Parts: sequence; structure tokens; C-alpha cells
Amino acid sequence: MHSRLLVGCAVVATLLTAACGSASPSPSPEATGTTIAVASNAKLGSILVDGADKTVYLFVADSGSSSTCYTTCAQIWPPVLTSGPAEAGAGASASLLGTTTRTDGKTEVIYAGHMGIVDREATPVPIP
Repeated sequence: MHSRLLVGCAVVATLLTAACGSASPSPSPEATGTTIAVASNAKLGSILVDGADKTVYLFVADSGSSSTCYTTCAQIWPPVLTSGPAEAGAGASASLLGTTTRTDGKTEVIYAGHMGIVDREATPVPIP
């Protein structure tokens, strides 16, 4: 009985060592940032767009680093979120670009001191 217990422990120890000892953890995927760029619109001139070429509006009610657009507001005007550092695309100024953490823990893009909201129903405007 005592020898069976020792053999059983030795087998478990060998399996644990094989499973955990030599395997290196796989790296977590690198977070990618949302790109904000400037596009040309025939009616409006230069406008901001996100990486999906959707028009981005600056929510002027939000300035500084705190958003006031939650619940119904965020459903109608979804915030521009990012999972990494926001990136300046063509024509956008990197010095005007930033992020803030929302109360739900998500990261929202700021441009020129205002929170970005995306027009989810707008026709995409191609970036030249």
C-alpha cells in the first residue's frame, strides 16, 4: 500500500513537471490602438474619421478627461474606444490625440481636448 502511494505521487510529480516545467507561456496579443485620421468631405471639408472610415464627432459637452456620455447617450453616439494607444493617421495631429478611462474601465479616445463619438450610421468617407 505504501509503495503504491509513492509510485502514484511519483507519477503525478512527473506529469506536473512535464506539463508545467518546460512550456513557456505564449505571449498575450499586443493591444492595437484606434486610428484617427483626417478625410476630405465635399460638403464639410476636412473631417475626422476612425480606422473604419466612420465620421468621428467631437462631443463638445465633454472636455478635459471625463466623459458625460453614458447609457442612452452612448447608445445613440457610441464613444470611440481603443484597446491600445490611440494613433494619429493621415492629417491628424498626434499632439492633439489622447485617451481617458471611462467609468466602465474602457479607454476612450480624446482629440483636441474632447471625447470622440462615432456616427455609427454614417456612410464611410474614404481617406485619400
